[in-house]
Amino acid sequence: MGRKLDRRWECLSQLSNPDEVTLAHLKKFYRLEDQACPLDACRSMCKGNTRCLNHITDAEEVTIPSEDVEEFSDNVNDIVLNRSGLRNYGSTCYLNAFLQIYFHFAELRQAIYQLPYNQSFPEGVVEQLQLIFSQMQLSREGLVDPGGLIEALHLSERDQQDAPEFHSLFMSLLETRFSSVGQTVIRDLFQGSCVYETRCQICGFVSRLPSQFLELDIKVATGRLEEYIQKYLAEEELTGDNQYACPQCATKRDGSRRVRITATPLMLCIQLLRFNYDQRLGRRVKQAAPVRLPDLLDMTPYISPEDPSSPTENNEKKRFLYRCSGVLLHLGRYSTSGHYIAVVRCSDADKDFWKVCNDERVFTVPVDEFDLSKVNTTATSATSVRSTPKKPASVSSKPAPMVIDSDTVENDNTANVDGDNVYHVSPSAYMVFYRLVEADDAPMNNGPAMEVDVPDHLRRVVDATNVVFTMENLNRRLEKIEQKQLTLGRIILRRYILEHLRTVTGKELLPRKRRKPNSSVTSNDDANDVVNSTVNVVDSIGDDPDAEDSTDADLDDICIVPTWWLAEWLNEPQFPPPQLHFPPHDKDVFVEAREFVGALPLFCTHNRISPNVHSQHIRAVSRSGLSLCFNLSLDLDNCEVIAPDSVSSPFTSIEAVAALSPCIGCLRWRVAVKGFNKECNALTKDISRWRRASKGGVWPLVPGAESAVSSSPSRVYFLGMKSFTNWRSFAQTYFCAAAKASSCPPTTDFNKDAVCPHNHLLADNIRCLPPSLWHRIVALFTLPNSTATATIPEYPSDCCDLSPCLQCADVKENLLARAQNEREALSGILTALTSGSSQRQLDGLITGVETELAEANEGNRSIYLVPTEFIQQWRRYLRLPAAIAPPVELPSGLEAAGVLCIHECLQMPWNELLEDNLVYPLSSYEWHAMSQFYSVTSDHRPLRLVALPNDEKQEGMDQDDETGTAALPKQQRFSLVGSPEVCDECYALVQQRRCNFVAARIFIRQVAGPAEALAFNSTSPASSTSLEQTTSSIQSPTREATSANAAVVRRSQRRRVSREDSILRVNSFTKLIDLRVQLINVVGAAPYDQHILLDGVELTDNTSSLYQLGIRPETRLLVWIDTPNSEAIAEASKKPPTTPSSSANNSFSPADRQVETGFKGTRLLDYWSPDEKNSSLSGVS
Repeated sequence: MGRKLDRRWECLSQLSNPDEVTLAHLKKFYRLEDQACPLDACRSMCKGNTRCLNHITDAEEVTIPSEDVEEFSDNVNDIVLNRSGLRNYGSTCYLNAFLQIYFHFAELRQAIYQLPYNQSFPEGVVEQLQLIFSQMQLSREGLVDPGGLIEALHLSERDQQDAPEFHSLFMSLLETRFSSVGQTVIRDLFQGSCVYETRCQICGFVSRLPSQFLELDIKVATGRLEEYIQKYLAEEELTGDNQYACPQCATKRDGSRRVRITATPLMLCIQLLRFNYDQRLGRRVKQAAPVRLPDLLDMTPYISPEDPSSPTENNEKKRFLYRCSGVLLHLGRYSTSGHYIAVVRCSDADKDFWKVCNDERVFTVPVDEFDLSKVNTTATSATSVRSTPKKPASVSSKPAPMVIDSDTVENDNTANVDGDNVYHVSPSAYMVFYRLVEADDAPMNNGPAMEVDVPDHLRRVVDATNVVFTMENLNRRLEKIEQKQLTLGRIILRRYILEHLRTVTGKELLPRKRRKPNSSVTSNDDANDVVNSTVNVVDSIGDDPDAEDSTDADLDDICIVPTWWLAEWLNEPQFPPPQLHFPPHDKDVFVEAREFVGALPLFCTHNRISPNVHSQHIRAVSRSGLSLCFNLSLDLDNCEVIAPDSVSSPFTSIEAVAALSPCIGCLRWRVAVKGFNKECNALTKDISRWRRASKGGVWPLVPGAESAVSSSPSRVYFLGMKSFTNWRSFAQTYFCAAAKASSCPPTTDFNKDAVCPHNHLLADNIRCLPPSLWHRIVALFTLPNSTATATIPEYPSDCCDLSPCLQCADVKENLLARAQNEREALSGILTALTSGSSQRQLDGLITGVETELAEANEGNRSIYLVPTEFIQQWRRYLRLPAAIAPPVELPSGLEAAGVLCIHECLQMPWNELLEDNLVYPLSSYEWHAMSQFYSVTSDHRPLRLVALPNDEKQEGMDQDDETGTAALPKQQRFSLVGSPEVCDECYALVQQRRCNFVAARIFIRQVAGPAEALAFNSTSPASSTSLEQTTSSIQSPTREATSANAAVVRRSQRRRVSREDSILRVNSFTKLIDLRVQLINVVGAAPYDQHILLDGVELTDNTSSLYQLGIRPETRLLVWIDTPNSEAIAEASKKPPTTPSSSANNSFSPADRQVETGFKGTRLLDYWSPDEKNSSLSGVS
C-alpha cells in the first residue's frame, strides 16, 4: 500500500481523483499510442511498444531453396561422408592412433589382408584387424568401431597405457602370426640392424655385437633430429671406474663404445625419449622441447657396413633417403596421462596432404599449408592447423615442401626451411615414422600410394553394411527434406499471421509485405460482423461518456495477449494456439485450442489484463485478425495458406473477449491508492501531534491538549485502545478488501473494541480524538468510486456514560475466583509445567497406589491422555483469566491433531504420542478434578492408560532378567484400554516421513580397529540407535532407563556431542559411497580403506542409501581404517616409476598418478615371448 508510483505510472502522477482517468490514459499506459512497427523493421522486439510483433520467435532458416526441395540425387554412390575415424572407448586413443598409422602403410595393410582368414573364429586378432582395415578403406559410415579388436586383445578400456610399448608388443604379435605362415613381413618392413662396438684404446681390440631394432630410441632436447642421431651414434669414453675389461689385455683398459647402424628398414621408426626421472620431484617429468623433424631425412651418413674393414665397391656409399610419413603426438603435461593423436601423410593422383587422426575426428590439410606445431586437443578442423602464409619459397624439382609456421615455439627454431629441406616443429612429437623413398640409384617415389585390394570376403561384409547405412542415410535425407518443407510452410504461415495480427493507429495504414500472395485468403465480412457484434469492453469499463471517438475507435480492434502465448503459437503456427484461462474458475478463452499452461500471472482482480504485467510480456494484436487467423491451415505441397470460407461463431466468448482487454479499473484503483496513502501519511502526522499533546489521548483531557488542534473541541470521540493504535491497519485492510469485493461492501471491526459485550464503554480501555481527526479517519472507510461508507460505531463524549459495567464486573470476579480454585485443585500440573520441562514420569502419577497396586481398582491405576494444546490453552487462561477465555470442554486425547488417521485408528503408538508432545498425561485425580470444571466431550472416549498388576509386572521383570536388560519395557508397565489399534499403513507413512531427513547430523567416532568398535558397542547403552529405531512399533523395546522405577520417562531428544565425535550433515537419500567420500576429510583415508560399523554390523553396500542401511538422525557410526604394514610399504618402494599413458582428452595432476600394470593379462603378452618366437600361432586368430 505504501509503494511509490514507478515510471510506468507517471501518466497518472498528476491525477488526484479516480474519475479523472480516461481512455487516453489507458492507451498511454498500455503503450498503445505508438504506431505498429513494420514487419522485419526492428532488430529485436520493442519492449516499449506493445504493438511491435518483430522477433517474438527465433527466425528459422531454410538451407536449401524452396524450388530445389524435391530435387535430390537417387544415386547412392553420390553420398560423400567424412573420412573414417575410430571410436574411443575411454583410454584407447593409443590404439586408434597406431591403427591409423598401420593402415596408411600400404605394404603392411596388404600383407595383413593376405593372411589366412579363420572362418570358424572371426573374433581373432588378425580377423578383427582385417575387418577394421577393410572398413576404414571401404566403409561409408565415417566411423569405425575397434571394439572387436579391443576384446580380442583383452585390452582394458579404462587403464592408461604407453603407446611405444603397445607398438613393440603388437609388432611382435604380428611377426609371430606371419612366422606361422612362413613370412617375415614385420622384419622386412620395420626391422633394422646395428652393431654395438667396444674398442680397447691400448691394444686396439674391437668387440662387435650384432643386434636388430624396431625403433631407434633417441634422447632429444631443443634442436634438429639429425643432431640427436649424431649424438646417439657418437663414441662414449670408458675411463675411470667405467673402464673396459679387454679380453686381449686380460685387464681393464681405457676404451670406447658406440653404436653403428648397418641397415635401415623400409619403415624407419624413431622414438623420442621425452620422459626423464626427476630426482628432486621423485617422479617422471615430460620434456616439452620443440624438436625440428626434417621432412626428408638422409640416413646415408649414419649407415656403415657391418665390417668397416671390408672394402666397398668403387668406395661409394649407398644413399638412403627417407620422407616423414607419420608422427605420433603425446598431448598432455604429465608422464602418466595425456592423449594420443596420429598425423599421417597421404597422397593421391593430384597432390599430397596430411591427415590428422584424433579418434573420431579426422580431417586433411594440404602439404604446403600444414603446421604440425598447431596440432593439439582443440584442433578439430583443417583451419586450426593451417600455417600462417609466408613468402613463396624457390621452386625446385622436388614436391612442394611443407611450410611450417612455428611461432608457438622458441625463436631459435623459427627457421623451418633449410635449403631445399623443410622441417616440422612440434613440442609433442613422441614417435616419428620415416618411409624409404630413395635407395641406391632408384628414383624417388613421388607418385600416388600403391593400391591395395580388399579381399572379397571382407568386401562383401563391408558392402552389406554400406547398403544398410546408405538406405538409412537416404531416409534421413528425406526426413530433412520434409522438415525443410514444413519449416518453409511455417515461415509463410507465420508471416501471414503476423500481417493480420498487426494493428494500426487511427486510419493510417502501413504497407504490408507478403512472401506468397494467396487469393483464397481475403477479409471475411461474416467474421468481422461477429467480432463487431461483441460487447465493447472498453465502453463497459469506462464511465466517461464524453471520451473521444478516435481513441475509442482505436481500442475497438485491440486484443491484448501474452507474449509467451503468441511465441508458442508462432513456433508451431500449423496448430491451433495454446489455450488461455481467465478467472473465475479458470475458464477457457478460446473455443478450440491445444492445451498449454501459462507461467505468468496475467489477469487482475477485474478479470482483465493486469497493468502490473510488464509491457514486454504483452502484445497488442488485432481482434479481427486474430479471429481470421484462428482456423488457418497450411498446404505443404503448394506452400500456401488456406483460410476458412466463413466463421459461423466467434472464436471466443464475449466474457473471454473482455478478459483480453486493458483494465481501466486498475488504473483508477491505483489513483485511489495514491490518494489513500497521501491522506494516511498526513493523518499520521496529525494524530502523532495529538498524542503528544494529550499524553496518549487519555480522557479526561490534560491541560494543553487543545493546542494540537486548530480550535478547542467541544466534544471528543472515544475509540478503543487497539483501534486508536492500529487505525491505519484497519483502514488498509478495509481498503484492500473493498478492491476484491464484487457486490456487497466489506465490513470492519474498527472501534468495536471500545465497548464491552453489554454495550458499555470500557473506561480503562478507551482513548479520545477530536472531531476533525475522527471524521478524517472515518472518511478512509469509504469505498473508492462510491459514496457508501462502512458502518463505524461512534461514541461522542457528550452522549456516553463512562460508568463501569456491573455485569462485566461480576463475570470478571467469577473468572478470577474460578481460576484460583483451579490453581489450588490442579497445582501438580502447574508445578510440572513451570518446572522448565514438560516431561512427567508416568510412575509418579500412580505413586499413591503403587504399593497396593494389585488391590487398587482400575480407576486409581489409570492415566488419562489429553491434547497438549488443551493444556497450553488452560495454562494461558490461568495466567490472564480476565483477558483470555477458558477452554470450553475437556477433550479426549483422541481429538488432538495427528493422533487419529483417516481410518479412525491411531497413527502411532501411545509412547510416541507422548514423545512427540501431542498428548499430555494426567493422573486419575487430576482428570476427575479437571472434569469438575469442564464438561467432558462426548465425541470420543477418554484416551486412558492402565498400570499392569504386580504379577504381570513381575513376569516382565523375569523376562528382563533372562535377556540381561536393565530396565522394564514401558508397554509392559502400562497398556491402552478402550482405544483403537495402531494403523499399520499410516504408521509406515509416519516412519517414512521421519526418515526423510535433510541436512541431519550424524556422529562419527574413529576407533583403532574392530575389537575396540565391538567393545564400544557392548559398553555403550545407546551407541548408535536413533529415536526412530527405538520406537518403531508397540512391540519393540524402548531405550534403557536409568533405573527400574523410572521405566517410562519422556526424554529430551537433544543429543549431546562428545569431544571424540565428529559431526557430518547428511540426507536420507545419501549413498554410502558418498558418505565415504565425506569421511575422507575426517579420517584421512580413501573410501576403500574405511570400515563403517553400525550396531556391531559393518556397512558394505555402497549403493544403498543411509535410510535403507538404518542410519537415522543423531546416529553414531564407528569408523576405523586400514593402514599398510611395513612389508607393503617396502614392496611399494621397490616399484619402478610409471610410464606415460594415454587417456581420452583428460589430464591428471601428479598427485593422482596410479601404479600401472602395463599390458599384463592381455593377449599381447600371453601369446608372445622370446622363447616362442618361431612357434606356430594358429590359435592366436
